[in-house]
Amino acid sequence: MENRPIPEISSPALEGLLDVIDNGIWDWNGETGQVYRNKAWFKMLGYDPHCFEDTVLTWENLIHPDDFQHVMEHFDAYIHQRSEEYKVQYRCKMHNGKYLWIEDNAKIVKRRADGTVSRMIGAHRNIHSQVLLIEEYKRKNQSLEELIARRTQELTELNEKLQKQIAETQVLAMTDALTETANRFHFEQTLNQEIERAKRFNEPLSMIEVDIDHFKNINDQYGHAVGDQVLITITQTIREQIREIDTISRWGGDEIMILLPHTNLEEAKHVAEKTRSIIEALTLENNIHVTSSFGVAELKPNESLKDFMIRTDQALYQSKEAGRNTVNAV
Repeated sequence: MENRPIPEISSPALEGLLDVIDNGIWDWNGETGQVYRNKAWFKMLGYDPHCFEDTVLTWENLIHPDDFQHVMEHFDAYIHQRSEEYKVQYRCKMHNGKYLWIEDNAKIVKRRADGTVSRMIGAHRNIHSQVLLIEEYKRKNQSLEELIARRTQELTELNEKLQKQIAETQVLAMTDALTETANRFHFEQTLNQEIERAKRFNEPLSMIEVDIDHFKNINDQYGHAVGDQVLITITQTIREQIREIDTISRWGGDEIMILLPHTNLEEAKHVAEKTRSIIEALTLENNIHVTSSFGVAELKPNESLKDFMIRTDQALYQSKEAGRNTVNAV
């Protein structure tokens, strides 16, 4: 029998068919990065149809944190042809904040000449009731149910307290105390994750390094308290110019790093130039005016984290050499 090509989702007949199927159907276009999801996909999780962006980031953000690594390992093994199938069970976040157990089963229907994914289609199946039944069966087969239930409640309350303490500690461990931006450790963790994701889904990733020009002179002339306030104001100003998915970090002293997922070099240069001009126009405490220098780079294929950061730093150095208050991209 002749193999017929799978029609595009834009086909009204196919789209209508998908919208009456109970399972949550998704269709990832590796060429554009777009992910189509049918109405049942959203309904299963309690969301309004098509309320999210049609990107893989939507899916990633809904996976339970404890399941994320497990799911990505299965996904990577399949798309890189180390596994013959992709079928995995995990929890997805619902509109009400709770998590639903689903089974995700997918198939690559088209690859590029280099073996990377061109199109992949899959389905989410609600298995929450089955999972709960299995868990209930296990509980009924345990002895001393009342004692276990009481101990479980005690442990749950203790765990909630511990989790709260851990969360508070993690925030402190990942945040710069002065600017309330990501600290160096947190930024490096985020950068490593974003590099892996950019390579996995063939998406652009850019980074900006910012240095406040002649910042030492401000500390020397006005004191460190004023210098700190200048740094706080500059980071707040930068934060207002970037998106929620972007990451801003105080890298050290007066150096600031900005990580821009889904952003190519030209787009990152535009963000840097816009931010540079806004900073230049600011009037700060004691009628202080400051400028900043910017280095911009986009991740290259197969580039390491170290080399990516080196190129960004080189771009900043060239901005300083060019007289400061400039944007340079490499």
